[in-house]
Amino acid sequence: KVDQSNLNAVARMWFENPDLVDHLDEDRLRRVAWALCDLKDLKAAEQISLYLAQHSKDQSIISLLQKLAKEYAEQSNQPKRVKYLKLAQSISARGV
Repeated sequence: KVDQSNLNAVARMWFENPDLVDHLDEDRLRRVAWALCDLKDLKAAEQISLYLAQHSKDQSIISLLQKLAKEYAEQSNQPKRVKYLKLAQSISARGV
């Protein structure tokens, strides 16, 4: 389960120990990024989402990218909104 203390620890680890990231489970990372979006910690959610977009072996990242785009839309950040919608579309089109 992803709780607040785990979430903070993973987000901190993400920025402080990038070499450990490859050892984290994709599903758990996706859930952490989703929760970070809910908490409006978009910087960490964005970094995790970009990592998953490059390393994911399926299309499960698409909904996370769409969520990230929605969060940026709520902040009136159109460039980031468009960036993540386009990334989601490109992953969908290539049929990972």
